[in-house]
Amino acid sequence: MAAGCDMRHIVLIIFFSLIAVPVYAAGDEPRFVTNIWDMVTLLGKGAILTLSLSVITGIVTLITGALIGVGSVARSGWIRNFSKFYIWLIRGTPLLVQLFISYFAFATVINRTAGFELVNAFGAALIALIINTTAYNAETIRGGINSVEKGQWDAAASLGMTRNKIMNRVVLPQAFTNSLPSLGNNLVVLIKDTSLVGAITLIELTYSARNIMNQTAQPFMPFLLAAVFYLVFISLVTIGVNISERYLLRSKGKVGKAV
Repeated sequence: MAAGCDMRHIVLIIFFSLIAVPVYAAGDEPRFVTNIWDMVTLLGKGAILTLSLSVITGIVTLITGALIGVGSVARSGWIRNFSKFYIWLIRGTPLLVQLFISYFAFATVINRTAGFELVNAFGAALIALIINTTAYNAETIRGGINSVEKGQWDAAASLGMTRNKIMNRVVLPQAFTNSLPSLGNNLVVLIKDTSLVGAITLIELTYSARNIMNQTAQPFMPFLLAAVFYLVFISLVTIGVNISERYLLRSKGKVGKAV
């Protein structure tokens, strides 16, 4: 029941994020920039798109990454091989290429088949980012699973627990805790990787800075302000990961202080 509620909450978050996000096409007329406040205003619009892509992708890929990560150590040969092939394929190809395939191939085929624009540029970017980040999160979680001592598997099995229960109740919680710093790093990389979605007509933070530079012929200030936005986002992620890590490791900390 709790798992069902969590899934409903995730679906609602994604749904309302998709409704709320303002998607700015490359052909839209930008506001003319006359001062720094105008720069901040336009960059803020791009930052909303960057943040929306990052939040939705980050939430979804925690689930998909865990599924692929668990699949890569599954007993079933075809599940294990499929998961490893997926990780190898996605990590071995550039995100920019995946964005182009998602936008110019996948979205085009879907839209022509449907007869209307079912997958827009934002949807194509979201698909590519989810596919890409899933592979990195899966590899991170696989490493976390392998870091759990074999003796814990044996101890849980001696209590009569099935493999699935051992994975869900014993291994995955520890694997997630061990993987948290790396998962946080993947999220940081994701935030910066959203700068590539400008290649498929989305005006995100970096693209907004480029537009301002073209208007004002001032390359320094727009990109400096964009860097500040990125630093704020990444600092918040770092603080959140550090707080979560301290919370999850609180029991180990108490053991260490007692020795």
